[in-house]
Amino acid sequence: MASLMYAQQCIHCGRSAFVDNYYKTGAKYIKCYRCGYSYSKKVTKTDSFEVKEFLGYGVYNLVKKTGHGEFTFIQSPITDQLKEEFYLELLKDDVDKENCYLVSYESGSFYVLFGTPTENFYLTFDQYKEKMEEKYGVDNGNEWFIAIEH
Repeated sequence: MASLMYAQQCIHCGRSAFVDNYYKTGAKYIKCYRCGYSYSKKVTKTDSFEVKEFLGYGVYNLVKKTGHGEFTFIQSPITDQLKEEFYLELLKDDVDKENCYLVSYESGSFYVLFGTPTENFYLTFDQYKEKMEEKYGVDNGNEWFIAIEH
């Protein structure tokens, strides 16, 4: 299956969301690594579509010292239990604490609860788009195509 992957403005928080568009089948996946918004449009066995959409309440990024990680899109308000679970994970010896973070998204605002998100995390969509265009250039005729970076 062929797909195009690019960034677009998140409909939930306005930052940069990442799209994986399977243009031949009509399947499409959107993930916002800022607020946790997710959308999926999957082709079913009967050639119809199954659509799921979750408003984001934040994101959780846990990175191991090996470089492997776990990124979680939070689909309900962040609880004290989730904060405690994340904090306990941070205490483990195999965790790269400098690259882990927990961010909540509530009422249009971001709150960093633990850690330090990436530099791109703080950029508005327009700032992100400008940065990607400066770094990778603009594909004339495909101005909608914006490169992806976390």
